[in-house]
Amino acid sequence: MSSCCSKLNEEERKLSKGERVHLSELGRSRHPRDSGKQGTIVGQTQYPNSLRIIWEGSRWPVTMHRNYLRLLKEEVPKATNGRSGRAQRG
Repeated sequence: MSSCCSKLNEEERKLSKGERVHLSELGRSRHPRDSGKQGTIVGQTQYPNSLRIIWEGSRWPVTMHRNYLRLLKEEVPKATNGRSGRAQRG
């Protein structure tokens, strides 16, 4: 067995229900049809290294191995002038 599958890295360990994911490089190579999709984790399976996810636009969940998934890094929108939307008191 290769070293990539024997140990889970930190990002793979923290995948949990409700989080947004997309396919990792390994996942894109194994499932090229789903390479551009994003999805939500909806649960676990009886196997500790598999998760149930629903891809955007799909009705039914699919099972994917943890090594095929990565957390979706959502960018926080930045204010254009460096201030928040609230009025500042001074």
